[in-house]
Parts: sequence; structure tokens; C-alpha cells
Amino acid sequence: MNSPLRLGLCACLISSAWAASLAEAAAANPEPAIGRSWQVAQAPGKDDAASEEEQRRKRRDDKRDARKERQEDKRDVREERREDKRDIREDRRETHQERRENKRDVREDRRETHQERREDKRDVREDRRETHQERRDDRQEDKREVREERRDDRRDTREERRDTREGGREERVEQRVRRLEDMKRMRRERVEDGGRRTIIEEPDKRVIVREQGRTIIRHDESERFRRRFKETQVDRRRDGSTQTTFIRPDGAHIVSVVDSRGRLLHRYRRHRDGRIVVLIDNRRYHRPGFVEGLILGAFLDLRPPVIRIPREKYIVEYDDASYDDVYEALSAPPVDALDRGYSLDEIRYNRYLRERMRRIDLDSINFEFGAWEVSSDQYPKLERIARAINRLLERNPDEIVMIEGYTDAVGAEDDNQLLSDRRAESVAMILSDEFGVPPENLITQGYGEQFLKIETEAPERANRRVAVRRITPLLSRSER
Repeated sequence: MNSPLRLGLCACLISSAWAASLAEAAAANPEPAIGRSWQVAQAPGKDDAASEEEQRRKRRDDKRDARKERQEDKRDVREERREDKRDIREDRRETHQERRENKRDVREDRRETHQERREDKRDVREDRRETHQERRDDRQEDKREVREERRDDRRDTREERRDTREGGREERVEQRVRRLEDMKRMRRERVEDGGRRTIIEEPDKRVIVREQGRTIIRHDESERFRRRFKETQVDRRRDGSTQTTFIRPDGAHIVSVVDSRGRLLHRYRRHRDGRIVVLIDNRRYHRPGFVEGLILGAFLDLRPPVIRIPREKYIVEYDDASYDDVYEALSAPPVDALDRGYSLDEIRYNRYLRERMRRIDLDSINFEFGAWEVSSDQYPKLERIARAINRLLERNPDEIVMIEGYTDAVGAEDDNQLLSDRRAESVAMILSDEFGVPPENLITQGYGEQFLKIETEAPERANRRVAVRRITPLLSRSER
């Protein structure tokens, strides 16, 4: 049904309703009813349309109002939720703030507790330190008193023994002089090469050779080996040389070959597994009838080395040196350049060649006048140098260290040569016997009064000394 018909039907219905109402009103009051019915009859469709439009407007307004109300309600709900969330965030913020404050308070309490504990510990340590200090002071005081008592006792003993010792010292000096005189009487002297060479032999197989105005001393180094290794094998060869094999307790063989004049030609160590360590090899420098080592060393035209390091590093005073200083001096390379490798005799008898290696003066080892023995109370002084040599050999087992002996200028030159050589050998024996330094890695040589540390003709203890230096970088070697 289309809209006009709907409107017409609605108008008819409304008209009928109005007519019925007018009829009832007319029955009650005829005149006004007639007027109203006329009015209705005059414009029935217009009033109905206006009423319907009014109703639609009203419905629209109602809907608008309802929407506004709903929107307002939603807005209020959102606002309430927002307020609730804000309140929740505020509550959480306050809760977090309270927790942080609580944690801060806990940390402060802990910090204060730790501080109190540290202070307590500090107080305890201070108390202990004071107690220990008091105990140390007491012990030191007791020790001081004991030392004073002992010093007094020793002073009294020294006073009692002084007279006896004065006589004893004179007696020991006399004994040493008599012993030197006895050895002099047992010397054998001979002349060779038409009188150009004089050879003096002593009972302990030391030989002094004078040739062309120069003097050298040789000795049999195998005597040091025999003190350590009881088992030996000796093989004398047709060319006059002698090969001596010393068998160590670990089964290694130390083989030394000397020529007919006692000069060392070859020394090596053969281990049980067949490995060979060459220590000294002078065979290519040896010729039958060749000149002595001193003359061979004199053939070298060497200048004094240029020293570019401090003197205390170049010549180490043992008394003032630490273990590290000693080891550094032993393990250091030459202080100046070398043209080639040299024979052992060239090294023994050429001063400027030896001076290319650093030196350690064992000035703490004291020798009495005319004596070469080292008293047992001086053995501990050699402990540092022995440790340094053993450490050097652990790093490189074929190192060679020379022990040099010296005397003051008092006495005959020959006697001083022999005395200095024995001093060097005494120190080498102590290093091997007491501290385990392999004897095959040591070479000894005496220089008598040739190189005085203090230039004086009078007796001087500082000149009665022993020096140590490594000579491995100077040596020429060839494989066996």
C-alpha cells in the first residue's frame, strides 16, 4: 500500500473518530458541537498531516535525546573508568614508592649493619695487631737480651782466646808457608825446545809453562771429576792423547780427551739414550808440536771491548747483587761483537776476548794470605751463584762457566799463579760437591797477580778473590 492511500485511510479513521466525539459532544451541547464539526469538516487532511509530522518530530527528538543520553552515559562511564584507572595508577605509584622507600630503608639498614661489622672487624684487627705487636716487641726484647748475653759471652770468649788465636794465626801462616815450601821442593823443572820453553811440574799435576817471556798454568781438571764420579775408564791412544770416561750415577758418560801435554781437546756428555751434548771441542785447533795456548792467545789482535752498559751491570759485585742480578750477568750475551768462535786456549789466555762477557766478582769469599781453601762457614755464600748456574744449565745443558782465581802482588809470580789456580779449583769443587753443579760444565783457571783489582804491591784481601763468567758464546764448537 502506497503512502497516499495510507494517509487517506488514516485521515478517514481520524475523521470518523472526531465525528463520533463531536456527536457525543453535540448531544450534550448542540451548538458548540456543530461549530467544531464544521471546523473539522472544513480541513480534515491538513490537521492530520501536521499532527503526524509533529509526532515524527517528537520521535526524532526523542531518539536524539535518547542518543544524547546514551552518549552522555557512555561518556560518564568512560570518565568513571578513566578515573578508576587513574586511581589504580596512583595507588600503584604509591605502592611502588612505598616499596622503594622500604627497600631503601632495608639497604640503609644493611649498609649500616655492614659498616658496623667492618668497624667491629677493624677494631678486632687493631686489637690483634696491637696484641701481635706487643708479642713481637716482647719476643724482640727477649731476643735482644739473649743476643746481648751471647754477645757478652762471645766477647768474653774472644778475649780469652785472643792471645791463643794470635799465636795460632802465626802458626797457620807458618804452616801454609811450610806447605808452599814443601811443594816447591817437590817441583820438577825441565827445559824444552832449545831452552825457549821452561816447564815446572808440581805434585798435584799442575804445570807452569814459561815461553817467550810469558807464563801460563795448566792443571788436570779430571781430578775434580774423580771426586764426584768414582767409576772411570782410561784409554791411552797411540798419538799420545788420553781419553777418560767418567760414569755418572744416572748412567751418563762424561768423556774428556787431552793431548800428550795435558791440553783439553774434546769434552762431551753421552746420555743413556745415545744423545750427545758437546761441551768443548778444540780438535781443529790442535796440531802436533803446535805452540802453547798462551802464545796462541797472544796471536789474537783484539782491541778492548766497547762497554755500553753501566759498570755495575758489567762487573757485578756479588755482595751487593741480588739473585736476579747474578743470573742476568751469567745469561747475558757478549757486550761487543765477535768475529768468530774461539778455542778454549784462546779464551783462557786472551784478556780482551774474555772481557767481552760480563763478570761476577765473588768478593764475599775471603782467602787468607797464602791459602786456597774455603772454610765451611763460607759455603752458604755460594748458594746464589750455584742456583743461577744450575738454572742456566736447565735452560741449556751445554753452557760453560769459567771460574777465575786471583792473588795479590805479594810473593813470587810462579807461586801466585799456582795459588790462584788452586783457589779457582776450590770454589769449583764446592759448587759441584755442595750444590750439585755438574763439574763438566765448569772450567777453572788461575791468573795470579796479573789483573789486580786494587793496584797495590802490599797485601790486599780484595785482590785475593775468585770471579765467574760464562764463556759459551765465545767458544767454537763442531759436532762429534
